[in-house]
Amino acid sequence: NVPRVDSYRIPKIPPFLINDPQIWFIQVEATFQTARITDQMTMAHYVIAALDTEVITCCRDLILQPDPDEPYSKLKLRIIESFSASAESQLRQLIKGQVLTPGKPSQILNRLRNLNSDKRCDEAVIKTIFFDYLTPYIRGILATSECTDIDKLAKMADKIAETTSDSAQCAAASVENSKPSDLESKIDRLAADLAALTAQVKRSGRSKTKSEDGKTKRKRSKSRQFNVCWPHRTFGDQARACKGTEESPCSWPKPKAITDGKTGE
Repeated sequence: NVPRVDSYRIPKIPPFLINDPQIWFIQVEATFQTARITDQMTMAHYVIAALDTEVITCCRDLILQPDPDEPYSKLKLRIIESFSASAESQLRQLIKGQVLTPGKPSQILNRLRNLNSDKRCDEAVIKTIFFDYLTPYIRGILATSECTDIDKLAKMADKIAETTSDSAQCAAASVENSKPSDLESKIDRLAADLAALTAQVKRSGRSKTKSEDGKTKRKRSKSRQFNVCWPHRTFGDQARACKGTEESPCSWPKPKAITDGKTGE
């Protein structure tokens, strides 16, 4: 005999919450209670119809061969055991800070408390972890408050976040509205300035090298010009003898030989 269910009492099963199957079953059973459904097999059928492929696979045997006495209870237990995080896993997530952060600070606090469902961590630990998720600005303001109630602190954090969100959004909009062409033009100008500076350094290096070469040549010329022995430096053309040697020859110009124009007879 299949229990009769009036059409207006057909429950609306919400989508399955794979991250929190316990909460999902609480919702499902609330709809069953509203529709006055108490039969185990009927409840199991509604649950099976609402499950996706991944969840159905884990309880395939219970679907093909339902428990004769408690088909819904057995199905519920299997799903919760398969997809609920263990207490140890939740504690590790809580300690390591593996919590979703989108939303208001109070929502983050609620997620932390959900991971602490077995109350392994006291409120002081939850408060410390909660503060780690806040921005330095909000954390600094709350640190000056004498309030110790974590729920009130979370509400204060919500208000602070609301007042600072406008400025944050303006800053984000300013970044988004900056045109790529402006950035490209700045990069082009910087590249041109760098190229001009590089060329100037190269020209300066070449000019310096030429200047040094000229100085060296002039120095050598002067060295050769003033490599004169002391008699010539002192007496000039009147010097009686030249003191130049092979190692240090005298550069004083030698007098040209004078000929009398006579020819041999």
